[in-house]
Amino acid sequence: MGNMPGMAYRCANDPHWTMEFVSQGCTELTGHPPEDLVGSRRAAYADLIHPEDRQGVWDQVQSA
Repeated sequence: MGNMPGMAYRCANDPHWTMEFVSQGCTELTGHPPEDLVGSRRAAYADLIHPEDRQGVWDQVQSA
């Protein structure tokens, strides 16, 4: 996955979108290395979603 542009991830369906796996591409997209996001060690993925959009994202994913 290191050659793939963008970011691959696997996360829990919880309010923080707790990351279980994050590819190296996340650094370029988020400014955080993977180890910061896995397990929400230094940053929760939910915190990267604009505050005004968080509830809408949650609702849409839950309805899907």
